[in-house]
Amino acid sequence: MLKMNVRSRSARLLLAVSVVACTVGSAQADIIHPVSATTNSPVLFGSLNNLIDGLIDFDSNAGMGASVSGNFTGPYTIKLDLGASFNLTSFQLWNNGGDIELDGEGIDAFTLRFLDNSSSEIDTYAGNAEDLLAMQEFAFSVDGVQSVELVIESNHAPTERNYAALYEVAFVPAPGSLAALAAFGLVASKRKR
Repeated sequence: MLKMNVRSRSARLLLAVSVVACTVGSAQADIIHPVSATTNSPVLFGSLNNLIDGLIDFDSNAGMGASVSGNFTGPYTIKLDLGASFNLTSFQLWNNGGDIELDGEGIDAFTLRFLDNSSSEIDTYAGNAEDLLAMQEFAFSVDGVQSVELVIESNHAPTERNYAALYEVAFVPAPGSLAALAAFGLVASKRKR
């Protein structure tokens, strides 16, 4: 196990950038996987950690809701911490909670609430996702995002399923923002010495 004592702000920033950079896949160089996911909403099955682990595994998902059947009783909110501040250009969603498409489990209407490093809302994005297993991408442009609240407003079977389920989420930063953030961290840490 690796232990670190990170005291300075620039060292913590560099560590956050390193953690984010380590989660970036080699096939898609500029993808941000959140470093944590939290909720006050009921998690019916699975784990929020499944949504941010970078693995597209249809056995690892999370279902947000109070029960399997009945009317949808959301909204359900998941807060996704990005670990540092980023300029974002899109949201990637792997929707639907089972391995069967078009069964009503997936998120339909949703809102993204973009928060800065003081947890103040800086912008929102509203969209609708399809009840499919393939990755769906939603484009926007928001600067200075530290965390995002994913508000699940409906599913695709609102009179049959109380919950909505999903597999994975990720964000795409503006071109070069990971490299710029890493460079800033390196410059800041050198200046401290």
